[in-house]
Amino acid sequence: MLPVVLIPLVTDTSLPKHPLLDIAMESAGYLLLLAGVGLRLWSTLYIGARKSRELIRQGPYSICRNPLYLGTCTIITGVALLFGNPIMLLAVLLLFVPATLLTIKMEEAHLERIFGEEYRDYRRQVPRLWPSLRRYAGLDMLEVPSRIIARAAIETSGVLLVPLAEDVIQVLHSNNWLPALWTLRF
Repeated sequence: MLPVVLIPLVTDTSLPKHPLLDIAMESAGYLLLLAGVGLRLWSTLYIGARKSRELIRQGPYSICRNPLYLGTCTIITGVALLFGNPIMLLAVLLLFVPATLLTIKMEEAHLERIFGEEYRDYRRQVPRLWPSLRRYAGLDMLEVPSRIIARAAIETSGVLLVPLAEDVIQVLHSNNWLPALWTLRF
């Protein structure tokens, strides 16, 4: 994800100025960023310190086998829209999504080796990425180690600083304090 996030530092792209387009893109980007953060936070709390020790089938894992990856893809797409950077959006679609899908396939093979038929049954019932809300199964009580909560809080705080970073980078580029390696005007 890091190389994709660094694209705005070295590129300056300007879409045609249209207030409604700007508001729509930034709003959609921020909503996707928040949705992705929420999904990752929810997923992290459910998987806690149990990853690879037991097959998690509750909470977000009951509606999607890979909610952490879905959350990350949602965040990075939101960031690309927030930045209004078509190069970044293209990189998400052409590089990040395929790399994520490859990682998921490798992780699925690993989980099948560990959990065998239990995982194959889970795989048949729960979609890989696109959530199926009708399958939701939660827990009444969830015990989460404090270090997991701390890590999730730090990760969430960092991601929520992205809109501020977008504004700072935009000011740096517009004043030529941060030269762009590539400038693309539409």
